[in-house]
Amino acid sequence: MNDRDAAVSRYLSLLADHLREVPARYRNSFMQEIEGHLRSFVQDLDAGLSVAEISSLIEQEFSPPQQLAADLAESYRDGAGGQPPRRSYLFIPFAAAVLASFFMPSYGAAPIAVLCFALAAIAWLRKDVWFFAAARKSMPRLRHRERAARAGSLYLLLIGAILLAGELAEYPGEATINLAAIAVSSLLFFSYVRIRCMD
Repeated sequence: MNDRDAAVSRYLSLLADHLREVPARYRNSFMQEIEGHLRSFVQDLDAGLSVAEISSLIEQEFSPPQQLAADLAESYRDGAGGQPPRRSYLFIPFAAAVLASFFMPSYGAAPIAVLCFALAAIAWLRKDVWFFAAARKSMPRLRHRERAARAGSLYLLLIGAILLAGELAEYPGEATINLAAIAVSSLLFFSYVRIRCMD
């Protein structure tokens, strides 16, 4: 076992010790995800570092194992009734909005706009960030879930408004302007999450 593997194993062992309150099925899922992030991170480090140096860099990037475990345990408890969050309730409205856009072209993007408004409400009320790739992919480093959820909610409201405006008003270069507005809002949201919501 090389120094990188030793540092990763040490961190994972400490993390597992602090995650005992989370049921094994969910703990194992967390551990697999974190292990992938750790292995990617240490792969880019200089080869001459010691286990202690690598461990220190891991803790700087991901936070100490007890803190990360506390965040993951809180994320688990935030689910309804102490259960992990279930999001299957979103499948039907999402599928309906997408199908309505394709099979009722006279409505255009209006169903997708309504879906954006509904997701914005969910993000705001539940402080949920799982459907924002910018937050979900960096969950171990996400330190301000509520801030990210609020920003994501505003982002979805803006996207919905842009889509709805495109349906209600006609103006020259409408498609290009709408696409540019969506691209700029996405860039601003992703940048905000990285700069203001992660450590």
